[in-house]
Amino acid sequence: MPFLLVRIIAVWHRPALPQSEPCSTIGDEGLNFCVRNGNRCNTLSIGASKERLLRAPFRSSKNKKKNCDLQKDPNRALLDVAAFQRCSVSTGTSGKKRRIVLIVGVLALLLFGAFQFFVHTFPGVILQGMYAYYAFKADVELKRVSVDGYEIPYYRGGQGPSLVLVHGFGDSKISFLQSAAELSRHYDVILPDVPGFGETQESPDRSYSIRSQAETLNQFFEKIGLKQFHLVGNSMGGHISAAYTLLFPQKVQTLVLIDAAGLRVDDPVPYKASQAPLRTVEDFDQYISETFARKPWIPQAFKLHFVANSIQNFDWLNRIRQDIREGQDYILNDRVASIQNQTLILWGDSDTVVSPANAQVWSQLLPHSTLIFLDQTGHAPQYERPLDTARIIESFLLQ
Repeated sequence: MPFLLVRIIAVWHRPALPQSEPCSTIGDEGLNFCVRNGNRCNTLSIGASKERLLRAPFRSSKNKKKNCDLQKDPNRALLDVAAFQRCSVSTGTSGKKRRIVLIVGVLALLLFGAFQFFVHTFPGVILQGMYAYYAFKADVELKRVSVDGYEIPYYRGGQGPSLVLVHGFGDSKISFLQSAAELSRHYDVILPDVPGFGETQESPDRSYSIRSQAETLNQFFEKIGLKQFHLVGNSMGGHISAAYTLLFPQKVQTLVLIDAAGLRVDDPVPYKASQAPLRTVEDFDQYISETFARKPWIPQAFKLHFVANSIQNFDWLNRIRQDIREGQDYILNDRVASIQNQTLILWGDSDTVVSPANAQVWSQLLPHSTLIFLDQTGHAPQYERPLDTARIIESFLLQ
């Protein structure tokens, strides 16, 4: 299930309308002011010292109506200079302003109601729109390539050295889109759907073991013309990235493992079969609490959408788990010490999916590694702290 950070700000702050400026202005030659005559405002001038006018006594707002009501006795008002300093034509426009505010408020309510309707009726469409927005911000384009007749969709964009970002189990190519908004400024970023996930075909005849995924990705890289690149992977994506580096070390310039699976540490059976799908919103909330240290706000309709996907994909995901457990490169403890590539190990200190104890073991086994923990962060830093994740990766690649 994708770990989507939904950030919707439902509060529209509209600053208070400013009070009308006084009709009167003080010039070098005296005071220019307006006299209200019915619905008309006539401009008059009267000679007066600027210093005297500025010393005019302040009168409270209680007198404003009296001071500005010039229709009955404009001659008296001409003598009350201070009153004219506070005279405003706002009386004639206040009704119009109120109507504008009312219209804007009604439109805002209608737009919010329409958004709520579409979210509850077409949550999948709204999510696709959000993904398209993140892709636009990251300046990446959706592409597709066929590898032995199997289509792999991927995002690509940016300029510079090539940087591949591989998502985790149950996720998709959208996983690193928010981080890619920063990374694509300096790198040619590639975000593929791992076979069996995202928009790829669910083909029962394929093997989805870690070794098979690494070999398929190598064919994919060759198809799109990658010869050398930086390789980043989260969770299962980190597992695949480590296995790929063992198979093709000369192609990997640097390796970044983010909360990576692939070791047997405190979990005796990694990728064990799930016992039941998420069936309720409460199940989904529990899942999010276990995955994120900072629980994001997610609309109810999106939760129901993800629950429906969990039920629909339950058997298929267990099939992939079985392929991983029974296939090559399932457990890498005895082999990763041979990786000589410079490696960054980036871990959320609150990860309850692949515990921080795994980070310590990766660090001990990899001879050229750097370990960084992100505080108050769970299993997917690229979702919880996308900008921090991108900047840490950039800093490491520049070393």
